[in-house]
Amino acid sequence: MALTIIPVLAYWFLKSPKAGKESKPEKVSLLERGYTALVRWVTGRAWQRALTLVIALAILVGTFSLTGRLQTNLFGSSGQNTYSVTLTMHPLPACRKRMPQLNR
Repeated sequence: MALTIIPVLAYWFLKSPKAGKESKPEKVSLLERGYTALVRWVTGRAWQRALTLVIALAILVGTFSLTGRLQTNLFGSSGQNTYSVTLTMHPLPACRKRMPQLNR
């Protein structure tokens, strides 16, 4: 069903622009220019692709080697096996008005 309906809907709603209309060239942002320059460099010559792969693999190996330094205990080693928590809640102003009525 998706193989038949989606292309038909795309054909209906995503019409291509008319050939006679001239569109203004879009203003390219600094981020887009930097990104395209980076992608063009990375996918350029064979040595650039190889350098990119070596850097990516070095980052991956470095990440895996640092996983041994991760600490897994949340509270540290205090020597106790229990924790006690005390919660003190202050009544809201609306509750303070009703408290005498509830105490009767």
